[in-house]
Amino acid sequence: MNKKKIIVILLSLMLIIVAIYGIIKVVPRYHNPYSQANLPTKVSLVIGESDRTDKLVDDIVIKDNRILFSYANMNRFIDAYIQKDEKYNQIITNSKTNTKIIDVENKKMREMLDNNWENIYIETIGNEIYFDINQLQNIYNIDVEYIEQTNLVKISKDIHTYKVGNISTQTKLKYLPSSISATIDKLEINTQVYILREDKDYYKVLDNLGRFGYVKQSDINNIQDRRIYQDKKYNEKINLVWDYVYLASPDRTGQSKLEGVNILSPTWIDLLDENGNIQNKVDKSYLAWAKSTGYDVWVLFSSNSKIDSTHNILNDSKLREQTIDNVLKICLDNNLDGINIDFEYMYKEDKDMFSQFVREMAVAFHKHDIFVSVDVTVPDGSERWSLCYDRTALGDAVDYVMLMAYDQTPGSSTVAGSVAAKNWIDKNIQKLLNEVDNDKLVLGMPLYTRVWTVTNGVAKSSVVNMKDVDAYILKYLSSDVEKTWLEEEGQYYVEETKGNKIYKMWIEDLKSIDEKLKLFKQYNLAGVATWEKDREDNDVWNLINKYL
Repeated sequence: MNKKKIIVILLSLMLIIVAIYGIIKVVPRYHNPYSQANLPTKVSLVIGESDRTDKLVDDIVIKDNRILFSYANMNRFIDAYIQKDEKYNQIITNSKTNTKIIDVENKKMREMLDNNWENIYIETIGNEIYFDINQLQNIYNIDVEYIEQTNLVKISKDIHTYKVGNISTQTKLKYLPSSISATIDKLEINTQVYILREDKDYYKVLDNLGRFGYVKQSDINNIQDRRIYQDKKYNEKINLVWDYVYLASPDRTGQSKLEGVNILSPTWIDLLDENGNIQNKVDKSYLAWAKSTGYDVWVLFSSNSKIDSTHNILNDSKLREQTIDNVLKICLDNNLDGINIDFEYMYKEDKDMFSQFVREMAVAFHKHDIFVSVDVTVPDGSERWSLCYDRTALGDAVDYVMLMAYDQTPGSSTVAGSVAAKNWIDKNIQKLLNEVDNDKLVLGMPLYTRVWTVTNGVAKSSVVNMKDVDAYILKYLSSDVEKTWLEEEGQYYVEETKGNKIYKMWIEDLKSIDEKLKLFKQYNLAGVATWEKDREDNDVWNLINKYL
């Protein structure tokens, strides 16, 4: 082949490439995806600011003026926590503001804790249950609309924070951010559009017919931020103290308010058995003192580590409902400000059902303007003490998540170690912030330490209150025992050998608490909580208050 032919072939290839590039660049400018010729035969789906059509599990069915959504599509797009309750042939729906129970056989629906049933449309198509999604709008605080002109269903779900604006002058909705792009349609004055992002001199918008396109920024006015749902927030940084009550509450009459402390959490409600019966230890005189002194009271509700009773309740929707009702009545009867759910030691396989239980509690309590918080251990650990929590789901359901950042080395350990080393807490805060927002996360700190007695390599421990550490050292160890500061742990450490025993302490004191408070400040957490009242050095309250 001679050189001339090669040049001709290369020029031809270049022309073909230029032509293809031109088609790619130019044709979209004249393409209108919403013209009648381009409309899809199947119903499309736009949710919030996204086209979700290609993610549909089943087709959307339009029938007798109903928009029928399958259970699978509900689960994927509307309610990630919707549940089929096989035991009672029910479906349980979940949203931030509602928990509804659907009786599948009788096609009835009711609100949890309410026995007023209403009719609901359910149809089985193939093997799948379909709902009339218009009947579920109030559950999820969404707007649903079928737009025949564009053959799509438009849902306002998933727009937690967004901008809206109004068309200020008759303008064109363009396919691309360019004056020579294809025009999708004309938009009339005062048409409201969702504003998705800026692009050159244009906004990408979603119009009232569910169409995506571009409008000149100068043609939109009255732009506002909107929020569908706001989590309940305390009016300042949280400074909560747990007050342990075994049977009778302490008499705190005459005690003045602790500096900076705004919430007391007495351990007044305990799970008794697998039937959802509970022990009510609310002390009205304590409550009256707390309120008159200026505290809010968030009662602690404990499972008492009753793993089998907890399992039975979590896995039975009627027992969950009964338990929630019992606890709510106590809170309402005593005008309590909040609930702190403290369920520890659970089966790992109950993780999702615990999240469901907390979700249901949160909805019920929020209806009465009661704060809901839940206690969790650090992310790493054993199946029954750590892996039994879905911290993301819990954080999504409640107002606050209390990280119990202590018992790093539990009392049952045969190896001595710290109760709450700074580097251990830091590592676990960082992990938890991947699951829970910082403005929901409360750092739990210990007001105690442990002294470890090691004999023949085996350690046993006993608890020493923060306020008693120095006295303990003077009484049981040498008066001149040396305290060594551990920089990474943020604690003083003492060790002494007496006979065949070695005594070890990682000390919790004002300085160690100060190191933990630095983490609170570094990560801008929602607050702190301390376990437990009466173990403290009284100066700790002034120290905490300086940070809050």
